[in-house]
Amino acid sequence: MLPKANVDQSILPIYMTLLGDSEAEVRSEAAARLPLLAKNCSSNLIISKILPTLKLQLATESSQHVKGSMAHAVCQLANSLSSEEASQHLIPMVSILLKNNNTEVVVSLVENMGDLI
Repeated sequence: MLPKANVDQSILPIYMTLLGDSEAEVRSEAAARLPLLAKNCSSNLIISKILPTLKLQLATESSQHVKGSMAHAVCQLANSLSSEEASQHLIPMVSILLKNNNTEVVVSLVENMGDLI
């Protein structure tokens, strides 16, 4: 496990760049790795830096494959947050994802809902 200071100062800026990359494959892989990154971050950092970016990206993301990766990651983030934080911050993101009419996104969300519940 990495020291949290290294993650906050060194890795997070690089990760956020990858999450916003112009290539859908890079964004998808970055989203898929979010739960791993979250294990090495404080919940405050997740809530203040990562979730706002992820929520904004959910609203603007054009690739359904990337949204599927995000659905998986959002559910797994519940393991890194308290139940109160998860219900306050992740449930609204799940609502956004459920409104998506793409089967891949909804299936990914449903398959991984156990972590969130």
